[in-house]
Amino acid sequence: MRKISKFLAVIAISIMAVCVPAQASEITPEVTAAPTVTAVPVQPTAAPTRKKGLVKEGKKYVYYDKKGNKLKNKWKTIHKNRYYFDANGKAVTGGKRIGKYIYVFNLEGKLIRPTKAKIVKVGKTSYYVDTKGHAYVGFFKLGNRLYRGDVKGRLTKNKTVSNVTFNSKGYADNDVNAKLKIELMNVISRITNPGMSKSQKLYACWCYLTSSSNFYYSGYWPDFNKKGWQREVAYNMLVSGGGDCYGFACTFAAMAREIGYNPYVVLGRVSGTRDGAADGLTSHGWVIIDGCYYDPEAQFAGWYRGVYGSGSYDINHQIKSIVRFAS
Repeated sequence: MRKISKFLAVIAISIMAVCVPAQASEITPEVTAAPTVTAVPVQPTAAPTRKKGLVKEGKKYVYYDKKGNKLKNKWKTIHKNRYYFDANGKAVTGGKRIGKYIYVFNLEGKLIRPTKAKIVKVGKTSYYVDTKGHAYVGFFKLGNRLYRGDVKGRLTKNKTVSNVTFNSKGYADNDVNAKLKIELMNVISRITNPGMSKSQKLYACWCYLTSSSNFYYSGYWPDFNKKGWQREVAYNMLVSGGGDCYGFACTFAAMAREIGYNPYVVLGRVSGTRDGAADGLTSHGWVIIDGCYYDPEAQFAGWYRGVYGSGSYDINHQIKSIVRFAS
C-alpha cells in the first residue's frame, strides 16, 4: 500500500512539471522605446539698453541723464548749443516764453542766437530775434519799416492791429497810420523812460506838447468826414510842428493812446470870436480820457490854463460830436 502511494506521488509531481509552460522562461518581454527629447537652450532675456544723452524720438529731441531719466523743464547746453526741454521732456522748437522772455529755437531744438538781431524763420513762422535768442514783442522799426511781434513773438502778417496794416512779409503798409505810429514811438521814447508810470508818461507828453519851444500855432482844417481824420491831423502836427486846437487835441490823444489810454477827441464850440458867429461861440477841440478833461491848446495859447485831468469842463461850451481816437 505504501509503495502504491509513493508511486502515485511521483506520477503527480511528473504531471505538474509537464503542465508548466516551458516558454515562460524563454519569451523576452517587449520593451517600448522612450521618446527622444531634443534639448532646446534657453535664451537669457536681454536687459533693456539705457538711453543716454540727446536722442531723437519721432520728430522731437529728448535728453536722458546718466540714470536714464528724461530732462524736463530745464535748460541744457550740449556741444555749445542751448536747448530747453519742456514738461514732457521734448526739446522746444519755435517760440517759447521762459521766465520774462520769449526764446526762439530752430527745428532741432537749438536756441537761435544770431551775431546781431535779425528776422529768422522756424518752419513757416518768422521772428525778430536778438543776440540772446529773445524774440521782440510789440511794435518795432527796422530801417524805415514798421514791424510787430505778437504775444508769442511771431511777426504779424496779413492783419491790422491798432489801425496799422501788416502785409504778407510782416511789415506795415506805408500809410499815415504806420507813419504816425513811428513818429509817436520816436517822440515818446525821447521824453519818457521805462521807469515812469503811465500817468507820469501822460504828463510828460502834456508838457512836451504845450511847450512853445516844441510847437507853434498854425491853422489846419481837417476833413471831418474822412475816416481816420484824427490820426491824419496828429501826424501832420508831429511832422510839421504846427497846429491849431484840433492839432493839439488829436496829437495829445495820439500820445495818450500810444502809452495805453483810450482817449476821445471832442468837437465842440467855446466862447470866442474867431468864427464870427452871432452867438459868440467858435469851433474848438479838446480831449476826454477816462471821464476827465484835457485842453492842450488852451494851455498852449494861455487863454484857459490848467484843464488837465479835470473832472469837469468849466468853459462855456457846446459839444457837437465825440470821436474815439482809435476808431
